[in-house]
Amino acid sequence: MKRPSRPLAMFVFGWFIVPSFLATAVADPFADLKPKEYDGHAGLVQAVAEDANGTRILSAGLDKIAIVRDAQTGKEISRFTEHSLPLTSAVLSSDGKKALTASRDKTVVLWDADTGKTICKLPEFKDPVSAATLSDDGSRIITGTTAGVVQLWSAASPKEALIEFKGHKKAVNGLALSTDASMLVSGGADKFFAVWNTATGAPIFASDKVHKGSILSVAISPDKTLAVSGGADKAAVLWNITEKKPFKPLEGQTGDITAVAFCCDGETILTASKDKSVVFWDIEGKQRGVFKGTASILCGCVCPHNPAISLGTQNGTVLLLEPKNLAPSQGRPKKLADSEPSESAAVDSDDEPGNGKAASDGILHRFTNHQDRVSSVVFSSDNKSFVSSSFDGTSIHFLRNGNNFNTFTMKLGSPISSAAVGSDNRTVVAALGDAAPQGAAGGAFANRSAGAADSVSVFYWVVGNKGEPKMLNAHTDPVMCVAFSPHGAVWASGGKNGTGYLWNGGGSDPTAKLTGHADAILGMAFSADGSKLATASNDKNVALWNPQTGKPTKVFKGHAGPVRSVAFNGDGSKLVSGSYDGSAIVWDVASGNKGKTLSGEQKKVLSVAFSPDGKRVFTGGTNRTIVIWDADSGKTVKTLNGHSGGVTALSLSADGKQLLSSGGKEIFLWDVAEK
Repeated sequence: MKRPSRPLAMFVFGWFIVPSFLATAVADPFADLKPKEYDGHAGLVQAVAEDANGTRILSAGLDKIAIVRDAQTGKEISRFTEHSLPLTSAVLSSDGKKALTASRDKTVVLWDADTGKTICKLPEFKDPVSAATLSDDGSRIITGTTAGVVQLWSAASPKEALIEFKGHKKAVNGLALSTDASMLVSGGADKFFAVWNTATGAPIFASDKVHKGSILSVAISPDKTLAVSGGADKAAVLWNITEKKPFKPLEGQTGDITAVAFCCDGETILTASKDKSVVFWDIEGKQRGVFKGTASILCGCVCPHNPAISLGTQNGTVLLLEPKNLAPSQGRPKKLADSEPSESAAVDSDDEPGNGKAASDGILHRFTNHQDRVSSVVFSSDNKSFVSSSFDGTSIHFLRNGNNFNTFTMKLGSPISSAAVGSDNRTVVAALGDAAPQGAAGGAFANRSAGAADSVSVFYWVVGNKGEPKMLNAHTDPVMCVAFSPHGAVWASGGKNGTGYLWNGGGSDPTAKLTGHADAILGMAFSADGSKLATASNDKNVALWNPQTGKPTKVFKGHAGPVRSVAFNGDGSKLVSGSYDGSAIVWDVASGNKGKTLSGEQKKVLSVAFSPDGKRVFTGGTNRTIVIWDADSGKTVKTLNGHSGGVTALSLSADGKQLLSSGGKEIFLWDVAEK
């Protein structure tokens, strides 16, 4: 069902007459809930959190203590007592093994939920930390301070923030990350509500005109189409991220809205209040029922995979509610089926348009096979085929048939971050940017090795062969990129934790481990003769490797931001790298010296390609453009427009005459032959 559109100018709470939830005419399925109560804090509970399966609860209190306990028995597992002032936030990683706590003492600590021992500590902040959240895998931390500073950190290298989200002017009270960590929602004492792109730090949309008081809590739906905020104005607001505007007010409670969340069924929203109530709403903003407690509710959270709801109260107890009428969702809510995710919500895309609205001349083919953002596209070494990957969970092999293409699709059921095709035009490798799927269309991955359910993987697939793709489980963190050597069966994969691997064919074990990067490997490329491998990293460096030994041979330093992509020229003597700092740098491979810096046209460079003769460089940017540069002079030759999203990948044919590009949901094949 399509949501009704409502002009922002008319969105005033006084326009709506909402019946009191206390006067429900039908039977209330939530009224008779009997919560489990857990004590342990000497003062009010400031924050609660659950792991993905609802087996553990983390609570943090005014007493400066954080406690991890078994959700069903209430038995204490560990506690953390290193903060010197009251805690403001507490979060568990998806597996329940890591806990994050933030405090008014200006510190944020990631610690082991089994032992209570510190894993890492962020540098002390200038102001008290008022909010913090953690990515599902525990690798990324978002913090907000009483001064309105919002920052993204890497748990692996927490010495300095990776990104700052600028917009808040007062205390940040609520932060929520999407499941894939591509989108952030924030709300603060300045009444400012914002949805952010975590790859760029840019706001997708923001408003300070809706809430009449401080925003205290925020949440984002699993499919990233909705958000909800709750405030000191005693009202919650349901936001339509797709249409970038408020959708419905959720009114009726008589106290501050201290907690908001999307329940596990994908159809229900809860709002908790200091008036001791929890109200359950459907995604159209209609009330489903009410739970009435005995103490003011100060915080709350839900388990994404079962009906467990945890609440923290003013009297120091933790309540566990388990509504039997909230069954875990098996997919996207039916009511959202007609509402497409916003293109601007995708990672690596800016709000600003490109240099032209219409597609440029030179497009030979426009491919629209994918249903979600395309993350990669690359030619085979002889240009007879190419492969793409997408956040829709598919990798598609396109095989040339004259002027047309035959397609073969691999379905993995989780977002695919990268794919590559071998020189045989049949072998495809694909990388998961998330946890390995439990199954896919056609089977349950019978060749899954022991323990693979908790790993992240790359998949090896020979097009035309019967059976499922082979799952390879060397990586322990999301896999960000893969690349095939132009000759033979050698290929490489790069992980979010900065570790890469070299592989030979579909062997179960890698042939070498690539170690040296301090942060995620975001891109990689082999030279045309296969003798060199280059990797681009979030640590701002480019590394050169010997694919025979897996040993690094050079490190190129010069970018001021994360390096997203790399490409060689035809003879491997030059290398180009593209960075979030808005530049592409041409490097001399033999000497390691920096050549031309290509900048000024794009805010962030996501993808690069090098012509075989080394004369032209192609860069794809977050502003949806492709810029062609003269590699020797550093001057712009031409700009190509037409993509609906940031240009995430570029691949040039071996003869330099055709270019593949991906941006938004589409793939373009361009004629770029010099006339």
